[in-house]
Amino acid sequence: MEEKISDNENGDFESPKKDNDRSCKIRTAVVSVSVVAGIILLLAYGIYFNIKAEKNKAVSDNHYQQTFYDLLNYLEDTENYIFKAMVSGSTNNTSKMLDEAWKNSVQAEACIAMLPLDSNLTSNASKYLVQMSDMARSWSDRAEVGLSDDEYETLNQMYGYAQDLSGLFEYMAVEVINNPGSWDALKSVSSDVFNEVSADEKYSYFNGFTESFNDYPTLIYDGPFSDTEESGESKDLPGNNISQEAGASKIEYYFKSMGQTVNKISFTVATESKGITVLNYDVSFSDTEKAYVALTEDGGHFYSISMFRDVKKSENSVEEAINRGAEILKSMGMSNMKSSYYQIGGNCITVNYCYQKGGILYYPDMVKLKLSLEDGSLLGYEAHQYLLNHFNRKEFSEKDAVAQITELIEKLSPNLTAESGRLCVTPGENGGENFAYEVKCQGLGHTVLVYYDAITGEEKDILILIDDETGTLTV
Repeated sequence: MEEKISDNENGDFESPKKDNDRSCKIRTAVVSVSVVAGIILLLAYGIYFNIKAEKNKAVSDNHYQQTFYDLLNYLEDTENYIFKAMVSGSTNNTSKMLDEAWKNSVQAEACIAMLPLDSNLTSNASKYLVQMSDMARSWSDRAEVGLSDDEYETLNQMYGYAQDLSGLFEYMAVEVINNPGSWDALKSVSSDVFNEVSADEKYSYFNGFTESFNDYPTLIYDGPFSDTEESGESKDLPGNNISQEAGASKIEYYFKSMGQTVNKISFTVATESKGITVLNYDVSFSDTEKAYVALTEDGGHFYSISMFRDVKKSENSVEEAINRGAEILKSMGMSNMKSSYYQIGGNCITVNYCYQKGGILYYPDMVKLKLSLEDGSLLGYEAHQYLLNHFNRKEFSEKDAVAQITELIEKLSPNLTAESGRLCVTPGENGGENFAYEVKCQGLGHTVLVYYDAITGEEKDILILIDDETGTLTV
C-alpha cells in the first residue's frame, strides 16, 4: 500500500511517522519531568515528616524525663514518711505520716504507668506500690488508737522495701543522666535491673497484710514543708522607699568597707519578688569580677548578692568560714545570727544562719550565705525569709515553756534515743509561728529531729538529718 503524503505551509512534504516520533518524545519528556517532580515531592514530604517526628520525639522525651524525676521524688517522700511514722511517738502524727506515705505511693504508681519501662518492671513495681498504699492507708486509721509491736515490725520491713525500690530507680537515673533522651536504652536497663531480683518472692510479702481499698482519689500533693511561708507582706520593713541613686551609694559603701573597689554600678530594673519590691543592680569590680545585687525598695536592705569569682582551692576550715559568715552578717546589721546547717561543694560552703535570742533559735528568721573556702569571702547572700519574718516580736523565753524536756523525751518512740534538746521557734501555718522543743535523736541508723509544742507538749513535726562529708541537710 502506498503511504500518503501531505504538504505543510511551507510546501514541504512531511511523513505522519515523523509526527508520531515527535509526539512520543514529548510524552517521554513530560513523564520524566513528572517522575522527577514526584521524587522531589516525596523527598520533601520525607524531610518534613522526619523533622516533625524528631520534634515529637523531643517533646515526648522531655515529658518522660519530667515524669521520671517526679517518680524519684514521690518514691523518696514515700520512704521518708514511712520512716517518720516508725519513729513518731504520737499516734496522731503516726497516722498523718502513713496518710502521706499513701498519697505519695499512689502518685509514684501513676508516674510508673506513664513511663516506657519494661512491662515486667511496670507490672511488679506497680503491684508493690498499690499494696503498700493499701497498707499505709488502712493502717493510717488504725494508728489513731496505736499500732501493735507486730505491726511496727511489718512497718519496718515495709520501709526496707521502700528503700529497695527507691534504690532501683536511682540506679536507672544514672542512665537518664548519662544518656539524656535515650528512653529506648532506659527500657533495656529497667529490664536488666529488674531481672536481677525475684519480683514475685520479694513483693508477695504484703499479700497477707493489705486490706481492700478501692476508689483511689485523684490527688495533688505539694511535698514536705509546703506550708512554710515563702511569700506575703514583710512584717517589719520600714515604709520609706529609697531612690536608685541612694541604693547605688549604699552598695558602693558596703563593698568599700569590705576592702573592695567598685568600678561601676548600674541600676537595671525594679522587680517584685515574693511580696517584696527589690531594686536590682549590676556591679563590676574588674574586667573578670562582677556581681548582681538586689536591695529592698523599703529601707534599702540587702535582699540578695551573687558574686562571680573563681574559687580555686580550699584553705579555710568549715569553722573559720562559718565564723566569717557571722561577721559579714553583723556588718550588714544582723546581729545574734547562729549557724544551723551547711553544705559544701566546689571549694565553697553554703550556710544557713538563724536569729537567736535568749538561747532560743528562730528558724523563720533565716539567711543563707555562700562563702569561699579559699579566703572566706562572700559569694552569695539570700535574705528573703529573714526580711519577710524578722520583726520586733514579743520574744519567747524559757519561762514560757510549760512542757518539760524530760517529759517530752519520755514520749519519744522506743525506736529513738535522745541526744540533746533545745527551745526554738518554727514556721507555722498562715505566717504564724510555733514555740517548740527540738529534740535531736538517734534511731534506726538515722539522726532525727523531733519537734514538740513547748506549751502543750504535742508532737508537731519530724525531720531526718542527712549527714555526709559535704555537710548536713534535712528532709
